[in-house]
Amino acid sequence: MWRRRRCRARSLESELGCAFLLVSFSNFLSSDEDIFAPMAVDAMQAVKSINLRGDVKYPVKAVNVLKAHGKSARESMFVKGYALNCTVASQGMHMKSIHLEGLKIS
Repeated sequence: MWRRRRCRARSLESELGCAFLLVSFSNFLSSDEDIFAPMAVDAMQAVKSINLRGDVKYPVKAVNVLKAHGKSARESMFVKGYALNCTVASQGMHMKSIHLEGLKIS
């Protein structure tokens, strides 16, 4: 029977190594693994939570991937915080990037 080991002290190098290994199995992402592996580690570190007992949880469902129409995979970026998926009706429409700090949503 397979038993899961708990490792409390995970180093960034080991997490990055695991991410490189997993991304290398993907046919789509393997050519750009130098971009997507660190992005995956950053995304999981952003949703990391520790409960009162000291258990570390990484809720994978809290990470979302937004796809942009007509963009290259090399143009992918990690957005820390909350991102809205706004689409345009035509490729000729111009897009503006707005960054809001201290925004409170209730």
